[in-house]
Order: sequence, then structure tokens, then C-alpha cells
Amino acid sequence: MLYSGTRSVTAWRPPRKGKPIQIRTVVPLSRNWKQRWATQIPMSGHALIVAGETLVAAGVPMEASFDDMELSRSYAGAKGGRIWTARKEDGGRIASRDLPSPPAWDGLAAARGDCIIALKDGTVLCLR
Repeated sequence: MLYSGTRSVTAWRPPRKGKPIQIRTVVPLSRNWKQRWATQIPMSGHALIVAGETLVAAGVPMEASFDDMELSRSYAGAKGGRIWTARKEDGGRIASRDLPSPPAWDGLAAARGDCIIALKDGTVLCLR
């Protein structure tokens, strides 16, 4: 469970004996947020996770060369999906891969070096 306070967002675990226990501060709230980096990704993001030092995004392709019809077809899932990875430190691209189907909304997970992706066609992929 997350709690948004005046100075931070804090993660809490379920209460024991009626008392919630603070786990850690997740996101400090600040009036002075500074942008570290920004990057364009060639897709419409449907899912995003951070695994170690890697940012993983999955979505449907969105190329600058697409006309309106191709954009509509991509949003509808006709062009499959895409997974894209970048360095967390600076947003630099690591790799990308086309997927046979668009990813399910928030359908990404990572564990012990594996990236698990749920696709809208019912497939679950495990990539390393």
C-alpha cells in the first residue's frame, strides 16, 4: 500500500495487530523536481518497469513514418507489439524487439534476470 504524505510517498505493509509498518520511502515529494533525461521511444507505452539499472517499456509500434491509417491499425493491435529497453541512468537505448501481439496493459514483470510479458492474444513470454 502506498501513502502520499506532505514530503514523500511511503510504502507500507499490511497492518499486524492493527498497526501498519512503514517499509521505506518510495518517492520523495519536492517542489524542485529536476529532469534528469528525456527520450523518445518508437511506440505507445502500455507497460513500464524498472529492473535493476534497466528501464523496460512495452507497447505498440508508433513510427514517425506511419500515416493516420497505420497509426489506427497499430493502436488496434494489427501491427503487433514492441518491447524496448534503456539504461535507467541516461535513457540510452539498449535493445528492442518486435512482439507477435500487443502487450496487455501493465503486463510486464521482472524477476531474477527474466522479463515476463503478457500479450493480448493470451501468450505469456519470458525473455532473458
